[in-house]
Amino acid sequence: MFVKAYAKINIGLQILDKRKDGYRNINSIFAPVCLFDELYFSPADKIKLSCSPDIGVTPEKNLVYLAAEAIRQKFPRKNLGAEIRLKKRIPIGAGLGGGSSDAAATVEALDKLWELGLTLEEKKELALRLGSDCPYFLEGGYAKVGGRGEKIERFDFFPRFFAVLALPKVSVSTKWAYESLKIPPDFSGEPADFKKILLEFRDSPFKWRDKIFNDFEPVVFEKYPVIEELKNALYENGADFALMSGSGSSVFGIFRDGLAAEKAAANLQNCESVVCEPM
Repeated sequence: MFVKAYAKINIGLQILDKRKDGYRNINSIFAPVCLFDELYFSPADKIKLSCSPDIGVTPEKNLVYLAAEAIRQKFPRKNLGAEIRLKKRIPIGAGLGGGSSDAAATVEALDKLWELGLTLEEKKELALRLGSDCPYFLEGGYAKVGGRGEKIERFDFFPRFFAVLALPKVSVSTKWAYESLKIPPDFSGEPADFKKILLEFRDSPFKWRDKIFNDFEPVVFEKYPVIEELKNALYENGADFALMSGSGSSVFGIFRDGLAAEKAAANLQNCESVVCEPM
């Protein structure tokens, strides 16, 4: 069984108050992009995971392995096993949700491979235990996301633009980024209505510039100036809108013309770049 685990970008990310469980509430729009990891599943007598290239994490600590173990623990009387091969394309520490997407894809794939018949709610419960972003990836699409990631409101959005992903050779720790935020734990400001802005100006993404933001940018740009330089480079090369995704390190630019997007991607330096068509 072959599965693609797609990345996401955050079109806006606002960090709100601290929850009783220690997490922060967030306000964001998650959007799918074309970059994906590849996963291959086949029956086996136990769970085996191999990953290429090596990402510096033992198989037992990889979210794919943890997802498989979580399902197996839910059905301890069944003799469940699988050989899983993971081919990484989504960079680590890029704010694109690669690990979470891999975990969600594993839950979906093993439910079919092992013929478990899990409900969507059971899958979401398993996914949330693996990571805050994981439940979103079970269905994907465009979604307004709140809570710690478990509050998901999907909506129809049919973009007519292209996204250029700029992937610098730096990795940003999400834990560090949250600890470095200068937003008080009891933040009580009004959440931004990113969804309304997106829908109202769907054909004019340049109007998003002063309305859609990412709270992580100031602290991340201060420590990793190359990321801010990439955002500026996207604007210099004609992007209607540009923003860092998640807690970094990736930056994306929105273009209404495919050729302009390709040209901009070719001009970017100190990074890898990917041009994604509307999804």
